Amino acid sequence: MILRAKELFSDSRFRLFSLVWLWAFLCHVVQILRYSNSLPFGDQWDGEALTLLKPWIEGKLNLAQMFAAHNEHRIFFTRTLDLLAFSLNSSYWDNRVFACMSAAVYATLIALLGIMTCKIKNVITKFIVLTFIFLLPITLTNYENTLWGFQSSFYFLSLFAVLTIHILSEHKFPMRNIIAVVSLSLFSLVTLASGFLLAPIAALMIVPTSKQCDPRTPRITLVLALCVIGAIGFLLIPKIAGHEVLRAQSLVELIFSMSKTLAWPIPIFPIAWLPSAFWLYFSLRRRRELLPVDRFFLGLAAWVFLQAAAIAYSRGHGLIEPPSRYTDILMLGMVANLYFCCQLFSLPNKARSSISRRVCRSGISVIVFVTGVFFILASLAGLYAANNNQFLMQNNFIVTRALLERPDIETENFSLPYPNKAALIGFLLDPAIQHLLRIYQHRLPTSCEAIGRGVLSRIICAGEYLIPQIFFQKFSKIENTIGGGAVSRCNIDLLIGISSQKMLSPSLPVRLAGWVGPRQSGMFSVFSHHDILLAGKDAGYGVTGSAVRRQDVATAFGSMNYYWSGFDVTASVSGVPVGDYEILLKDPDAAPCRSDVYVHMPSVGYLIDKGFSKN
Repeated sequence: MILRAKELFSDSRFRLFSLVWLWAFLCHVVQILRYSNSLPFGDQWDGEALTLLKPWIEGKLNLAQMFAAHNEHRIFFTRTLDLLAFSLNSSYWDNRVFACMSAAVYATLIALLGIMTCKIKNVITKFIVLTFIFLLPITLTNYENTLWGFQSSFYFLSLFAVLTIHILSEHKFPMRNIIAVVSLSLFSLVTLASGFLLAPIAALMIVPTSKQCDPRTPRITLVLALCVIGAIGFLLIPKIAGHEVLRAQSLVELIFSMSKTLAWPIPIFPIAWLPSAFWLYFSLRRRRELLPVDRFFLGLAAWVFLQAAAIAYSRGHGLIEPPSRYTDILMLGMVANLYFCCQLFSLPNKARSSISRRVCRSGISVIVFVTGVFFILASLAGLYAANNNQFLMQNNFIVTRALLERPDIETENFSLPYPNKAALIGFLLDPAIQHLLRIYQHRLPTSCEAIGRGVLSRIICAGEYLIPQIFFQKFSKIENTIGGGAVSRCNIDLLIGISSQKMLSPSLPVRLAGWVGPRQSGMFSVFSHHDILLAGKDAGYGVTGSAVRRQDVATAFGSMNYYWSGFDVTASVSGVPVGDYEILLKDPDAAPCRSDVYVHMPSVGYLIDKGFSKN
């Protein structure tokens, strides 16, 4: 039964809703202030500015453009939310404002999930599930959706799914519920491409008979309507040239990719889904009537399962682990499986012998412990990724400002907020986009110094004084560059911040990513670090970077000692003197690994000639 206003906002429920919403929203706002940046990134340049905000301010935006495809997706609700944020912010394009508006949708999702969890009758189960829901906003495993304002479609899709599954969990079908289910299934089609999967889940939840079900309810008609909606949604997915290479290329690859997706955050096997399977087996064997809360979490688990299949199909080629943006959906599956863990742990004695009870409880305890450990590791990895995102955004701003002042400078090996340099220059020179970013006299201002910034940007700028910011590390002089110890392996996968002639610039930071190892403590070397060194003829300069998960390297070498072998460091080279340097990578207990990558710090006169001032 759909939530009535008087039921949803009764005193206790309203207090819980408000508390969870405020908690989730503030957690994301703090993360946005700490790790995000006002400069738009990636798809925002064409997906927001070019096809939405520019037509809006020019008076050319029409309804068809709101429903137009962005890659495989039709992101109507994201575009609507972006226009609302843009209008409230005095037509100033600020990624952090859009991200905060997206956080409001996320907070609504988490708050509704918390209210629905209150229907659990077992007090201990209710407490455990609610505690986990309270922990979700703290994690940064979903840092892409949190820090980038263009990702709200993931939240809208999950919100519509949770509402639909809750309505159908009551297994009652008055006309208002039928209208709500059909509407939400249609809404999901204009969130993400996988939104069409909500309709078949809704149809499956309607089919089973129930003692409480009204036989006069037109269930067959509703099921057929949902099947039609699902089919239409599938047919509406556009075929994007070049994206077919991202899909799973065979049935075997699809199965392996789906196993890896469902296994998240465990990189081995989806053991966290065993509680759902065992609980469903016991329930079918005993033929017991399912409670509404049972149907809710079972429907939620089924929906996440299909979403994992969609991820594995569309992005399964060479998949090592699911990208950050998909983890918000996968965490809903963790919530459902946690509920089933608690249900299995408290099965009535008549349903099992004392031996089977002990085995069941021991197995559940192992599953919860292992999943919890890997979830903490994934959260720490998300924290490191968020730090790197902040450095990347700072780097992008510095290079973009330099590019705006002098478009002919070399940026091929520098990080840009949009991957195509020519297209980015076209964006920056467009009068409409210059107005969006408040660019004046070829100068890109920061969000907090922009003239005419909106009230929401001003509030965010005020919040910066409360949240300490992260700034680049600086290469500093070190002693004993070579050192001793065992020889390690290494590789530099990414080097951003040098010219095509391997020239450094003191005004631009350098980003290095790769791996160095092995670590003797293996998979759980979560607090280890790596040193990145610039070894010159007379002196060396170095910075230290936190370890980053590299499951791909561990898989390639067949050793989990390489699991935390990765690094991703952005640092300033302003203190490095003129000269030639080799990049060395060092694990704390090993001799430096030679990368065979050489760079040169030129003189100031050379840099000025190339368009980069020392300041």
